[in-house]
Amino acid sequence: MPLIPCPECKKKISDRADFCPHCGLPAKYFKSFDEKAGAAKPAKPAAKPLPDISALKSVLISFDHSYQTYFSQGHYITGRELTALKASFEKWAKQLAKKTFYENIQKNALGFSIDMEAVDLCLRRFKTLAKDAENHNTKYVDRIVAQNKDL
Repeated sequence: MPLIPCPECKKKISDRADFCPHCGLPAKYFKSFDEKAGAAKPAKPAAKPLPDISALKSVLISFDHSYQTYFSQGHYITGRELTALKASFEKWAKQLAKKTFYENIQKNALGFSIDMEAVDLCLRRFKTLAKDAENHNTKYVDRIVAQNKDL
């Protein structure tokens, strides 16, 4: 159990500590110790998990269903609903904006039973969501005002 210098406070700590007992730095920021070379080497960063492509189909269906419900003629879209709709697809929209990710989905669409037309439609709707909701709500209010004008 060699002692290594803490990258933050430079005090000696165990290479197996969960955090620096002196400054509290989490272990993920420690350097791993190479005993053979007798020197510290940077720890490898944890691999970023890839999104579960099989979940995309469900996300597309959910986003489309919510979109259709919120944008129905008799519905006023609240700020909370708009925020929830954005949040439901935002992670996927960011991933799909990456050319290599999109092309990978496109190439494997059949294997994952993903409809690329649905992907493209959701992406288009997501890009204009705030403006579309504003226009929808304006038409909704205008319709209600016109209905109540004769009362």
